[in-house]
Amino acid sequence: MKCLSDNERIYAIVCEENEKIPDTLVEALFEIRVYELLDQCGIPNYYVGYKYLKDAIISVLDKSEHKWMTKTIYPQIANKYGTSSSCVDSNMRHAIATAWNSGKLNEYFTSSYKPTNSQFIFLISNILK
Repeated sequence: MKCLSDNERIYAIVCEENEKIPDTLVEALFEIRVYELLDQCGIPNYYVGYKYLKDAIISVLDKSEHKWMTKTIYPQIANKYGTSSSCVDSNMRHAIATAWNSGKLNEYFTSSYKPTNSQFIFLISNILK
């Protein structure tokens, strides 16, 4: 296996015939793509809501538990980081509001209203599908 990259990014992985990419590498590359999209949307990576959104997006894509966002995903994230579901919700909302106010989110979200947490998470997860 060879990784083709410049100094900043990996842009291709070349495998020999019948060679499988390790799952850990696939997960790491996927996580990097989520981070890139959040950055492009204008969410500063030092916001607590940034990592909560990353975990929620990955959880939605992994488990398809989107119908119960506040009942399943928020508590999982809260447990992971030792906080409450309401803090997870609030920090996500603040990060999304920052993205909305920066104007960078307009590229992805065409409505004239700021997206809810769920709408934003599903928007990014649909881009990644």
